[in-house]
Amino acid sequence: GEAAMASGMSADEVRMFTKVEIDSLNDLQNRVMKACYAKCIARPVRNGELELGEMTCIDRCVPKYFETHEMVQKEFQRMVQVPR
Repeated sequence: GEAAMASGMSADEVRMFTKVEIDSLNDLQNRVMKACYAKCIARPVRNGELELGEMTCIDRCVPKYFETHEMVQKEFQRMVQVPR
């Protein structure tokens, strides 16, 4: 968005950059949902509401997944920036 415009990108480049960001966030959200559902939701699903244990597991799983993703992303950026 604003950072891209400030960097001198054209409107088309900003749109493409924004689409890539949105696609990346959607992908991350889908991976979190899939991983945490597989880990936390009892099989077979007994009713339409989450049980206490499932809610607790999800409350722990989602932030942990995002924290791990952020750590990996920072490490990757650090590796890319190291001169060879």
